[in-house]
Amino acid sequence: MKNLIVVLISILLLIGCEKTQDNLQEPSGGMYAITEIGIANHWQISKLSEKNWNFQLFGDTIEFGGFAYGASTTINNRLIVYTGQSVKHTDLDKGELIKEVLVGKVMFGLESPGNGDFIYSMAGSSFNNSYFSRVNVETGEIITLSDIRIESVLSKSPSTLIVNNSSYYIYGKNDGRKIYCFNTNNGTLKNEIPISGSFPLHMIDGLVYNEHDGLIYYLENKEDGMWKLMTLTPENSQLELFLDDIDLHYNINAMLLDDKNQNYLIQNHSSSEDIILTIINLKTKQIDTYQNSYRVIELNKI
Repeated sequence: MKNLIVVLISILLLIGCEKTQDNLQEPSGGMYAITEIGIANHWQISKLSEKNWNFQLFGDTIEFGGFAYGASTTINNRLIVYTGQSVKHTDLDKGELIKEVLVGKVMFGLESPGNGDFIYSMAGSSFNNSYFSRVNVETGEIITLSDIRIESVLSKSPSTLIVNNSSYYIYGKNDGRKIYCFNTNNGTLKNEIPISGSFPLHMIDGLVYNEHDGLIYYLENKEDGMWKLMTLTPENSQLELFLDDIDLHYNINAMLLDDKNQNYLIQNHSSSEDIILTIINLKTKQIDTYQNSYRVIELNKI
């Protein structure tokens, strides 16, 4: 009888382990990435595992064209990706492509209010001729909210959204480098914050809003190849240095704020074999690095 009980317990433990592994294969909730898989013009969704800080591939292989950095967001448990003048909806539970909706314009700086049918974005005829807009991701209808033209920075203008004070931030280079803040209710320009230094040496990236301290964080590169992490206070547009001399001698792929752990995540690479996830803890300013298996294009969270 004792031997039978031991066998039954062992079987139950094995089943439990298998279920845990299956859950990693089909995740729900958390941090997701658009991931390069070594096939030209194709990508796949992956989920970031907090056990080893690596990315787990799952779901369909999806073709894309005309992709721009900053051109994805999450809404209603779906990943919304702009690609070739359309937006693709991918289910975040199974990684399956649900549908593709034509929008007919170039889009970047996609930001989601969390649920509903619309997102905020820059949209226009080109990356250098775009306007703050509201986009219905179900129908493809675009409503232009502002008549102020914004020029993107190398098709990679970072953006962020503060829902509770109706503010959309986008980095542009119309006449010098600035962070523009638009009112999401009526499209008016609330503020434009100059960024010191000359383009392209002093580019910024990874614009994220932190609900815990009410600050916006972003990376700015320096002339010596090092980086610094800056903060922007929304109430008075004050810029302050948070952490200096961050060694990122790699090409930066994607950034994300991990709200739960107060970690600022940066994936960078020097080659296809040397892909690093750099994590800066915003509470302690400690920096940790982890080797990654896949290069990601975009990072999103739900």
